Amino acid sequence: MTKKFKRSLTGDKGLGRLGSMQLGTICRISTQSERSEDGICVSFSWDDFIHGKTLESVHVSEHRVEAKKETGTIIEAIGIKNLAFWQGAGSSEFPTKIASMVSPHGQISKFKTYYIHNGLSLELEAFSDRLLEQASSIFDFDLRGEILSIQGKIELLPFRPNTNERKVLFDEYIKSDGGIKFFKYIEEHTTLKDFNLKISDDKYFLEFEHIIELSEVDLKLSQFFHPGDFESKIYNFTLTKEALDIEDLSFKNIKESIKRISGEISPYRDGFRIGSSSKDWLGLSDEMTSGAAAYSLRPSNVTGYINLSSTYNNGLIEKSDRESFVDNIEYRSFYQICQYALEQINKFLNGTRRLSLAYLDDKILDEAGKPKGYSARIATVELNNLVKKSISLQPKVTSKIDKIKTTFIEKKKQIDDSITKNQQDLYNDPVLEKELLSIKEMLSSLEEETNTNLANYKNFNDELASHVHSTKKVLDEIQSYENQIKNFYDHVAIGLSAQALAHDANEQVGNIRFHLDSAKKRVNELGIKDTVLTKELNGIRGDSQTLSKSISSLNPLVKAQREVVEKINISNFINDYFDLRVSYFEKKLISIKVNDSSNSKVIHFNRGKLFQVIDNIVRNSEHWLSVFKVHNPNYECNININVENNKIIIWDNAKGIRPPLEDVLFDMFASDKEYGQGLGLYITQTLLKEKNCSISLLQERNSHDRRFKFEIDLTEALV
Repeated sequence: MTKKFKRSLTGDKGLGRLGSMQLGTICRISTQSERSEDGICVSFSWDDFIHGKTLESVHVSEHRVEAKKETGTIIEAIGIKNLAFWQGAGSSEFPTKIASMVSPHGQISKFKTYYIHNGLSLELEAFSDRLLEQASSIFDFDLRGEILSIQGKIELLPFRPNTNERKVLFDEYIKSDGGIKFFKYIEEHTTLKDFNLKISDDKYFLEFEHIIELSEVDLKLSQFFHPGDFESKIYNFTLTKEALDIEDLSFKNIKESIKRISGEISPYRDGFRIGSSSKDWLGLSDEMTSGAAAYSLRPSNVTGYINLSSTYNNGLIEKSDRESFVDNIEYRSFYQICQYALEQINKFLNGTRRLSLAYLDDKILDEAGKPKGYSARIATVELNNLVKKSISLQPKVTSKIDKIKTTFIEKKKQIDDSITKNQQDLYNDPVLEKELLSIKEMLSSLEEETNTNLANYKNFNDELASHVHSTKKVLDEIQSYENQIKNFYDHVAIGLSAQALAHDANEQVGNIRFHLDSAKKRVNELGIKDTVLTKELNGIRGDSQTLSKSISSLNPLVKAQREVVEKINISNFINDYFDLRVSYFEKKLISIKVNDSSNSKVIHFNRGKLFQVIDNIVRNSEHWLSVFKVHNPNYECNININVENNKIIIWDNAKGIRPPLEDVLFDMFASDKEYGQGLGLYITQTLLKEKNCSISLLQERNSHDRRFKFEIDLTEALV
């Protein structure tokens, strides 16, 4: 570390020397370490470094320079080689490139970078800050010891929809009160329960925080090595006129400036960037191919840094060209931590944006007087009832129309009779006659207009009635889709069972091959020459290969088998399940402890479905124990099962359920696993509900102050 500013010493790659060589012919270095003392200036020509010439023969000019107020070092490149670049358009892009390479976000304390071109000075950090202030959302993720903290804040404008119709609704229902009611709507939904949310007190609308221990993050690694503490910041831009504070700058200029600094989240070591290309090393563009990630971070809209240091992150080793890192266990651990943080940020972006659209849709339904939970089925039933009502009204409509027409005819006749009577009267009143004629004319006009409207109404009612088959068709389709979805869950359950069974079977096939090879090796060592024995051993190998191929296309439980209900003793079933897996869990270094009270009941249940209920919970325990084991290699892992009467309680000695997931654990797609589908516990609950049974997370807490026990209640399935 340097004495004055406590900065880490860097510069072992020789890239600075190479850079000055490429810039100009002569390199002049002036340095002054103390204010009260003179400095020194040395200069030399790179042209003197030629093949066959020794280093001591290179001429170096040296002289003292008078003391200045500011200490420091100046490196000058004289005799610029590519002068056209500096005189042309390239010079305008240079400040942005330098700003992105040397502490653009102020990582190095009191480190200022200036660019002077033709006498015009520009402080590059201030230039960069002015652009970063345009970000519509900002995110941080920091690793401190075993705690990973992910934070972010976002303005209200990014929630504004693209269509004009929805923009009006956004202005009316979200923008009008600063998003207060929308925030309450977000809080009521379980989608973002994993985030601590609050209204921001600055220019931003919403803030979130997600804090998790590393031991609870599924990093998909067989080995983990702490990469050292680091911090990161991401600036996400919305490139629209409404989102940018352009002031005296043109929208085009500021948009182009943002585009020049965006494109990647770069790692910086002690303030200096590692890598110079715009390679998307974190894979942000991969999200663009996912429909579920429509509102995720995009490379073209973000800039940011991951701040590393030589002191704390010495296990992250740069390659000789400083363009990337050496692929070691520290780097793989660091990379997976970054991936988890980005996944959570994108989860927040996609979740809040979709909730904003759902909020506007709910407001439309509220205006129409529709109830909460208004579904496509309810809407179609309403239409179907309306169509049926229109059919029943058809005769009444025809009768009413005929009656109205008759009334018009009668009233017109009465007016004609009055006119005739007035004309025949001895005391004929011309004024009355004129008024009666005027009334008749208005009545005729009203008759014509009424007949037109009645005809339109009748046509509309007839057309509406004709859609009775359409609404019935839609209702039938909805019913069909609902049945398909129910079957889909069943097929997913079958698929998950097949996946687990294939995994176990493949491992056993591997064991068969291992023991077979050992047997053949022993036969050879003993010098046994038995053709029949050799043939039988080869037959076993062939059979195992055939079995392995069959497993790869396994269809373990057909639907018909899953509909068979039989009498099952709970204790016997649990013991049979674990007896088959003793060796499997021993190899995983997981101890199984079954506590059977010997008073279990007999139930009516499908054996395959009950197998899956137990297997889903046990597999979850196995997974989280393996994740915990990565961070605690010497930890003794246990899975415990308690069987008593009509209940089964299963738990493990990992960390337990994270509090944000307690209320959503059995919801569809709720998962803490990397690449987890979030269907296992949902399907477990669904299978139990078929027999009016249940599964719950007990209130009891472990040493980590977390709920951890699953209770399966099979009371309703008792014989």
